[in-house]
Amino acid sequence: MILPAEATDFYARYLGQRRDGPVVLKLARAQADSGAPKAAQNTMATWLRHEPDDHQARALYASILLENGELDNSEQEYLLLSAESAYTNMV
Repeated sequence: MILPAEATDFYARYLGQRRDGPVVLKLARAQADSGAPKAAQNTMATWLRHEPDDHQARALYASILLENGELDNSEQEYLLLSAESAYTNMV
């Protein structure tokens, strides 16, 4: 069984070679699971600065913010997702 800390190292090395959305999500989750919730938060914030339309990443970011007790910031991210979803359904 791979431990979250080992997974974090693997995913970080992989991302050093190429950008990959699903791997970013796995890295952030591994960071959070290995006791580094702020690192997970920073990973997702950095990714979303470059990929603001990645809804799956934004959902994970909102969840991580909530887990970190940042209720207002989490709410803002969930509201963004809700607004984007409403717009997409109208088009």
